[in-house]
Amino acid sequence: IWDYTSGLKDIASRTLGMIGEPTARYREDPVRMLRAVRFAAKLNFKIEQESSAPLRQLGGLLKDVPPARLYDETLKLFHSVHGVRSFEKLLEFNVVKCQFPHTAAFLESDKNEYIIRFIREGLASTDRRIQSREAVTPMFLYAIFLWHPILEQAKKIRAEEKSSQIEALLDACDELVAEQQTHTSYPRRFSTPMKDVLVMQLRFEKRRGARAHRLLNHGRFRAAYDFLLLRAACGEVDQELADWWTNVQTLAPAQQRKAFS
Repeated sequence: IWDYTSGLKDIASRTLGMIGEPTARYREDPVRMLRAVRFAAKLNFKIEQESSAPLRQLGGLLKDVPPARLYDETLKLFHSVHGVRSFEKLLEFNVVKCQFPHTAAFLESDKNEYIIRFIREGLASTDRRIQSREAVTPMFLYAIFLWHPILEQAKKIRAEEKSSQIEALLDACDELVAEQQTHTSYPRRFSTPMKDVLVMQLRFEKRRGARAHRLLNHGRFRAAYDFLLLRAACGEVDQELADWWTNVQTLAPAQQRKAFS
């Protein structure tokens, strides 16, 4: 084996290093910063000091990378069984703000670490699904990261425009998704169903009537229900609400109609 870059030594010490001068290499292609994070998370390696130090200073270079390319890199980070570790690395090197600036702003004021826990739980759920070879979708991933910024924006819209909860939430979704597009592209085929999933969080609270019953047959019900379970696990909604929707799915049709009456 001709090891020109001391690769075997790095493997033995579980260390990841940039070939060449790190700052120059990152400036040549800023996406290498995300790749360094991804490989460190995937292999559970540490990034050597010389290669990790510039990450905290050069993250702003990612703003010049086409959003479509950053979208692809984002999926590689979070849809490869190591989403939680990837998130921890992004936090460590302060790179989250380059991909999800609104989320990063909330994390800065997240004194009780509630939002960090919410994201970790959501990513852990995604990791488990991938390990079990279950389907995952960017729609759910972006919902995890954008949910709380969207909620906050919806509150502002409702206060200013006196609109309904659902109208304000839809408007907030449109605004945040449009702004997110300037950082990491988010195809409409995923952003549109994400709005359905988030709006259904409000509709889950009303458990009586034919409209509530129809939610069970909604095309996005399963994703919305999974998101409800995530919120309940983090204490955002009462576990009783999640348990009710869990139980009602097991009932026979006649019993379901009675439960919604």
